[in-house]
Amino acid sequence: MKLPKYDGNIHPDEWLRQIRLYCFLKKTVKENDILKIARMMVDPSIDILENVTSLDELSVINLLRYFLKKSSKRKL
Repeated sequence: MKLPKYDGNIHPDEWLRQIRLYCFLKKTVKENDILKIARMMVDPSIDILENVTSLDELSVINLLRYFLKKSSKRKL
């Protein structure tokens, strides 16, 4: 299984589900380790705040960007 990179084209909850599945298969269970992996897999063009401390916060930030991107495409 290849670890998916988040670039804003996939729903953030689906992306995090895939990250969690990958970590489960690799026997990585600590929340901080999963968060570090997830932050590394976000596209560098998406600016992530350094003070994100949980996967839920990361999901909310990416969710807002995801819907902003979708609404911008609709306006075009």
